[in-house]
Amino acid sequence: MLTDRLRGYGAVRDKITRLLAGGEVVRVKKGLYVPGRAVALREVDPLVLSGLVSGPSCVSFEKALELHGLIPERVVEITCATTQRRREFETPVGRFTYLPVPLAVFSAEVERREAAGGHYFLATPERALSDYAGRDPGLQRLSDVEPWLRENLRITSGSLARLNTTTMTELAQLYRRRPVTLLARWLAKMNPVSP
Repeated sequence: MLTDRLRGYGAVRDKITRLLAGGEVVRVKKGLYVPGRAVALREVDPLVLSGLVSGPSCVSFEKALELHGLIPERVVEITCATTQRRREFETPVGRFTYLPVPLAVFSAEVERREAAGGHYFLATPERALSDYAGRDPGLQRLSDVEPWLRENLRITSGSLARLNTTTMTELAQLYRRRPVTLLARWLAKMNPVSP
């Protein structure tokens, strides 16, 4: 979009270099720019940028758990699920981490959300929790699940009761990883009637 806006200039790259030097634009990564630091976060939400920094991807893991109100902590880093290899980007607008999930899971339980500057894809609470569990090697027994949820993540009973256990079971079948299966089994046992 920046090169389209600068089409009238003879030396577009030189103009971009001057805009960068003057702080009028900020380079998020090669080929991706946002308006200068003073207005960047008002015009383009970092959640929207997450899909542009690396894709295909959707916001998941801790950031999605925070956005859905499941965990009490504010999460600064935006962690996304992807079908690609693990990647990390430290940018002037934030840190982005992309973690691989099984292809069968990638498009399941994802919502499209609007934000400043466009839209982004967000994992549902069930999907974000499954993604997070799927990467935790410490979940090996059913008895590991409750301390993991309540002590590590500090998720309340009320928040857990809002989770759809049928969806959790379906995600576990797609994931085919022991921690996700144990999480789904524990939740089904605790919440036999799904919302």
